[in-house]
Amino acid sequence: VAPSFIGVSTFAPSSASTLTTSAWPSCAATKTGVVPLFFGVAPMTCLITTFEFVFTPWLFYKTYVIGPGFVPTGVSDFASWAATMERVSATQGGSSVAENASKMMINNRYCKTCHCARPLRSKHCPFCNRCVEKMDHHCPITMTCIGARNQRWFFMAVLSMFIGQCGFLHVSHLFYRMLVDIEAPRVGGTGFMPTVVTHFYVVFNRPFGMILYAIAFLFTIYCAGILVRMFIGVCVNLTVNEMENAARY
Repeated sequence: VAPSFIGVSTFAPSSASTLTTSAWPSCAATKTGVVPLFFGVAPMTCLITTFEFVFTPWLFYKTYVIGPGFVPTGVSDFASWAATMERVSATQGGSSVAENASKMMINNRYCKTCHCARPLRSKHCPFCNRCVEKMDHHCPITMTCIGARNQRWFFMAVLSMFIGQCGFLHVSHLFYRMLVDIEAPRVGGTGFMPTVVTHFYVVFNRPFGMILYAIAFLFTIYCAGILVRMFIGVCVNLTVNEMENAARY
């Protein structure tokens, strides 16, 4: 009898033994439908995964649109630029404007590229060609920096992507188990070697699916690493840039 998670409980052993990996999709589509194949097994996983795969791009889009919070320049906002220059220069402890300006240059509190004052925790991004407030890192996915304004949105986007990837891996694992159980009668026998042969048969006859499974697994680990790194940064009140350059700061 086929496993219950396939959604078909009337397969006889003789019918299952004649199934091939190429015939299985049409059989599954005939019996249960393509979409609800795993929906009856893990409905919440399917719903959450689908939602996250739609919600995640929107969160990354919001991260890009909101922006990291660039330090104002004389061209972008003269009033804010002048206020920032006065505020930062006042922290240098000089007795005159000229002395404060010199100390800003010496203490690396003035960006020669943007021609603006650099508040604490800001850093010039060579990709954006702007100084970013509370610079975390430059993200190639969002094509912008992660800073004071969009850091929370980026964290939510990565968390949403991680949840979606975990759901995808879960459904992929169910798919792999289904293939193994369907092909097991073709191999015949029980024990260690028939099981190994069945697994190898499934892997080598579904290369695209197995490669996609492996890539998704690696990306899930990478995504989890980003989440852990950002969570640690939140706990210790440090950005990624500050943690990576702690010796310099």
